[in-house]
This record gives sequence, C-alpha cells and structure tokens, in this order.
Amino acid sequence: MDSSQSLYRWAAGLLIFICVTAILVYTKSLLVPLTLALFLFALASNSIDYLNRHFKLPRNIALTLVIGGSLVGTFLLGLFLVVSFRDFFTRAEEYTSKVTESLYYLQSKVTLLGFGIDLTSLPQIVNNLPLVDWIKNLSGSFMTVLGELLLVLVFFIFLIFGGDDSKNSHSNLWIEIRSQINRYIVIKVMASLITIILVWILLSLTKVDLAFPIAILSGALNFLPSVGAAIAVLIPLPLAFLEHGFGMSFWTVLAGGSFLQFSIGSFLETKLLKDSIDFNPIVILLSLLFWGIVWGVAGMFLAIPIMVAVKTIFAKNPNTHWISDLMSGRL
Repeated sequence: MDSSQSLYRWAAGLLIFICVTAILVYTKSLLVPLTLALFLFALASNSIDYLNRHFKLPRNIALTLVIGGSLVGTFLLGLFLVVSFRDFFTRAEEYTSKVTESLYYLQSKVTLLGFGIDLTSLPQIVNNLPLVDWIKNLSGSFMTVLGELLLVLVFFIFLIFGGDDSKNSHSNLWIEIRSQINRYIVIKVMASLITIILVWILLSLTKVDLAFPIAILSGALNFLPSVGAAIAVLIPLPLAFLEHGFGMSFWTVLAGGSFLQFSIGSFLETKLLKDSIDFNPIVILLSLLFWGIVWGVAGMFLAIPIMVAVKTIFAKNPNTHWISDLMSGRL
C-alpha cells in the first residue's frame, strides 16, 4: 500500500510539474515582465527603506529619488549606446574593406601552406551580405524589447505605488525573500559595474571599436553564471581582429578578458555570495537549462533569482526543508 501511495504521489507531482511548465510557457509574454518588475520592486523597496532609515527621508521623497535616479541612469545609458552604435555604422564600409583584406591575407597563407582552398569569392559574398536587412531585423528586435520594458515599467509602477510593504509585519516570508534577492542583485550589480569599467578600459587601451557597448554587454552577461563569462570573452574578438588582425592587441583582448572574467567570477563573486547563494552547481546548471527552455534568454537571466526565492520558501516550511538542503547539495 505504501509503495502504491508513493507511486501515486510521484505521478501526481510529475503531472503538476508538466502543467505548471505548460502554464509558464504559454504565459511567458506576461509572466516575464511581471517577474522582472517584482525583482526591481524588491531592489527599489530596499533602497527606499535604506534612505528612510539612514537619512530619515520620508517615503515619498525616497521613492522619488530612487525612481528619478533610475530613469536618469537609464536615459544616459541609452544615450551612450546610441552614440556608440552611430559611430560604428558610419564606419560600416571601412569594416567591409577590412574583412576583404583579411580574407585575401588568409587566402595567401592558405596557398603558402599548400592547401587547395579557394577563398577568392568570399570578398564578393561579404560585399553582398544583406546588412540592411540585418539592421532592420535588429531594429525590430529592439522595438520588441522596448515594448516588454514598457510593460515591466507598468507592473513596477503598480507595485511601487501599491503601498509600503514594510508595515506588513506578518509577511516575514516576503521580507526574507526580498532580502535574499536584493543581496544577490546588489552583489551582481556591483560585480557587473566593475566588469563594465575594466572591460571598457581594456578595449579602449587596445583601441577596439564599440568598447562601451561591449563593456555593457559583458556586465549584463555577468548575470548568467559560467556561460555568460565565456560569451563575454568571445564577443570583442571579431572586432579586435578587424582592427588589428592577429596582432598583440587581439591577444591582449583575449588574455585580458579571460583574466578579468575569471577573477571577478571565481574570486570576487564567490567570496561575496558564498553566505547567501548556497546552490549545488548541478542545480544551477539545471535551473539555467529549465528556465532557458521555458522563458528563453530572459529566463536564463532570471533563473538564479527565481531559485533563490524558491529555496527560501522551501527552507521556511519544515515539510519541504529537505528540498532546500537538496538544492544546496547537503543530501
């Protein structure tokens, strides 16, 4: 009887998991912005509480400072990105000629080595690439992202003006979840800012174009455990090659980027997050895979904060505490 009940529970659990996953997939367009808004709300709430406690600012003034500072920072960031990409696109013909020169150089080296590979047609292929169509598709994707960000802003406004949740003394679970997520996000933001500054300095010294956008992207990829660091190292290499070929600058970008990502990810973040983010590496990998399949790239960025909230909920309930220990690798 016990074995049949156990089998029934596992079957019921599997069915619930499949149903929940299906709901997450089909409501992706709504739940992803809502989840982002909740995490932003957790971060903003702690910032408002900090200003209220340490500087004795009224909640309305603290709220205005937090939202105003966020909007100004977002505007300046967008302005810098637009200027950087504008300069890049004005040099599109120059980059095309550099690609052509690199292909001819590669053809000469292949011929010297005795390989019968003909690359002479590649420059013409490069010149005929549908760059305009690619830019249009990129613009369309940008507008889609902008629409989702506006939906995030709407959810965030409803949450932030919904009232002061610090007065709800009974919501201890929410306060702890908010605290854990806030600690994770703050540490990740600090590490990302350090990454942005150091990558920008590295790319500027080696005279690689789009240094600022690449640095911003490297900082954003910092929120993807392990995978993001590897991608961030590879991103500037094509531009470094176009600018300098396989010269000293190219290898400096490769070695310097690898050293920066390894140092920040393996030492700084590990030391700061060891007390708050206690996950087994297999759990991190599985969560990245699951949320990546369910919600795409956005899900991979949200995977760890979601798992932090789930682990906190399981840890608070005596009946599910073992799941929290399992996520930490203690079973």
